[in-house]
Amino acid sequence: YENYHTSLDNLEFISESSILSIFSLYVKIIDALEQSNDLIFHKDNKKIKNKKTNFPIFKSLNPNCEPMLSKRNLYPTIGGTLKQSMSKDELVSNNKINLDLLLNILFYSDGNTSVEYISLKSRISEDEIFIYSKYLVKLKLLEENV
Repeated sequence: YENYHTSLDNLEFISESSILSIFSLYVKIIDALEQSNDLIFHKDNKKIKNKKTNFPIFKSLNPNCEPMLSKRNLYPTIGGTLKQSMSKDELVSNNKINLDLLLNILFYSDGNTSVEYISLKSRISEDEIFIYSKYLVKLKLLEENV
């Protein structure tokens, strides 16, 4: 109809009670989604985020900020704006730490997100995500969520 795509918010076309009713419905939908264990699906409808898994779920011990990686010798000390990695003997992946992967693991490790989901999002193997996660536990940046 005539005023469908305008920026003229006009209460002559819709009542306040209708707006409040729709708002209330949206809040209920969002609440239901947030409490659902089936939020994240892969394209084949395989549940990824909160499914039973062979790997533990990890939780960041610094959920509100990025931890100081440099004091743990995890941040490159040389280089420029290119994607960086640095040597570290404890890790398997060609003895290189992938800084982007570390940051992704720290970002996604909210106590609910599985190793499988982080693997899917980062396109890195589940085993490598697990190895990095265990290393971050050792550095007291993550904990296993029980």
